[in-house]
Amino acid sequence: MDLNDAMRMLRAFGLFVRSEPGPTLIAVADSASGADGTGVGKQFSLSIQRATNCWVLRLNSSADGEEFPELEDAVLRAERAFHDYRELQSPRVYGDQFARFESAEPLPAIEAALMNVRWIQRDEALVEMGLIFVGGANFRIPFDRERRIVLVVVSPSRNDDWQLTVKCCRQAIGGVPIRGQEPDGTPHPDDLAPELSYRVAAVLHPALAQVASNIKWSVHHDPTCGPYSTEPPRPTPSPRRA
Repeated sequence: MDLNDAMRMLRAFGLFVRSEPGPTLIAVADSASGADGTGVGKQFSLSIQRATNCWVLRLNSSADGEEFPELEDAVLRAERAFHDYRELQSPRVYGDQFARFESAEPLPAIEAALMNVRWIQRDEALVEMGLIFVGGANFRIPFDRERRIVLVVVSPSRNDDWQLTVKCCRQAIGGVPIRGQEPDGTPHPDDLAPELSYRVAAVLHPALAQVASNIKWSVHHDPTCGPYSTEPPRPTPSPRRA
């Protein structure tokens, strides 16, 4: 395996990859802008760097790296780490919606769609200051009656290629979005989460269709690394409701 093979494999997992001198590969997933819309953070990141007699894998900017004799071993370990991250951050039972699309300027259209259904309000003070989206945006939609919060995270990957995530969380005290796990890591079930995430995605899709092309949607994973549809997938009914 060479570096080009490694980059192709990492991209197939759903990661966004670039190469740097060293040689070094940098991969990230689920980019998110800061709360004020001006900073960019990485939810998941890794680097694979060539050392003297091995390849060093570092996860999430950790100073301590894991050493592997072959590049392929490091890539497979990265795959397992990303799989574990995805299972924790986006368990299948929650039905998170993921989208990829091409657009020059999608954020105003997304914001307008959420405002039209009165899920969010624009801060007039920020408008007067000339608010612009830098590096993407986070939209937080409270469903107080259901005691849920739906998070919409939109960020560019490269050029006019964008990624979008819609995920529902429980509303904790103080309006904090949370997702709980059992001691063994099993996620707490939430029958409302898939329905609310789909409801929000269904509102966003027509707005995106006006300003974007090549729109792909999927549940639980990035649509570039698995089955996808051209519209948000409807949630599978819970067995307890069947």
